[in-house]
Amino acid sequence: MICRPVIFLFILHCVISGGCDNNADQKKGPRSAIVARAGKEELDKDEFRSRFVSTGIIKDSLYNAKKSIENWAIESLFYQEAISKLNPEELQIEKQVDDYRRSLVNYVYQGKMVDANLDTVITYEEIENYYNEHRDNFISKGQHRKSELHKGAGPRTGTAKDQEAAEINKSQG
Repeated sequence: MICRPVIFLFILHCVISGGCDNNADQKKGPRSAIVARAGKEELDKDEFRSRFVSTGIIKDSLYNAKKSIENWAIESLFYQEAISKLNPEELQIEKQVDDYRRSLVNYVYQGKMVDANLDTVITYEEIENYYNEHRDNFISKGQHRKSELHKGAGPRTGTAKDQEAAEINKSQG
């Protein structure tokens, strides 16, 4: 049973190192070796390298390479099935792709604009100035702003807090 992983590892090594190049298809220009086929699609060495992340551990890398190829094959076969089953109107997605591309570009640009124009450093002096300019917004327990109290009774009548507020209002006004 140990023979299968060794063979797969050898094939993977050949594919990654380029030792087993398949140059039969020269019509399309220079092309890297084919790693896998799924239906009508082929996964070449360059695309495989862009998808595959190695851990540096042979056992893990072998497993990850196999999973990466399997995921590519499943995605490719699903796509091919979708193409064959959808009608031509459903396949006209260029406008949707263009709209989505515009949306993504705008989103990235807005993020850059916010990063460039947003000053997130707030000095102690700025905090102190804000506090001094908006002192009425910083009230400790037991204190009330005059604007919150009505002459006579508070907005709710009969509670101890309302009576206390009325007394504070009388003493301040």
